[in-house]
Amino acid sequence: MATVAHEILSHIYSRIVSPQVKELRKYTAFSNNVYGELLPAFVSRIFNELELSSHQVFFDLGSGVGNCVLQAALETGCESYGCEIMENAAELADKQAVEFQERLKLWGIKAGSVKLITGDFLKIEEIGEILKKTNLVLVNNYAFDAELNGNLINMFLDLREGTKIVSLKSFVPPGHNITAHNVESPINLLKVDEREFFTGSVSWTDAPGKYYISTIDRSRITKFLNSQE
Repeated sequence: MATVAHEILSHIYSRIVSPQVKELRKYTAFSNNVYGELLPAFVSRIFNELELSSHQVFFDLGSGVGNCVLQAALETGCESYGCEIMENAAELADKQAVEFQERLKLWGIKAGSVKLITGDFLKIEEIGEILKKTNLVLVNNYAFDAELNGNLINMFLDLREGTKIVSLKSFVPPGHNITAHNVESPINLLKVDEREFFTGSVSWTDAPGKYYISTIDRSRITKFLNSQE
């Protein structure tokens, strides 16, 4: 299914996004709103590794032109959401979603539901409600500053136990341990697994790199507190 999905999504991208790619590059350098894409093969690998399935919910925070949202719905049949603050990217995402539905009809293929939201995910109340039922969160936070990453961690407080968060930058500092002084920090909810992606996995570099799978695991705090009794 991944091969067919990549072909369909490639056709859609070539028709809708490619002619406007210069507009996507018009952003403020070193800001939180820098555009970059995870490429389809890498995204498929993430879905396979984390066993995203049709009865689950996927949410891409900072979904750009909607590539990963559409790919999740098509490859896995899951309920798929995305939120994007950059208006030009969000407009292209909406156009891709329309073309996506037309292609599905043409190919006679069923996919999961898709919903794209335009705006700041920190300020939209609906986002929090969706996150409460989400199984897999994707956030390309490679260019996010410390303040935005901190705000995201606070959003993760409402995630269900076992929810996975895939990011390009770890939300937990290297060598972090739970102590009596930091036990109330929300980062203690996250159990982090560092992994490597191969060359050609992201749009902004051909070099390999690291990505992180964080799992909501509240038992880590409980175990620490019990150890202090």
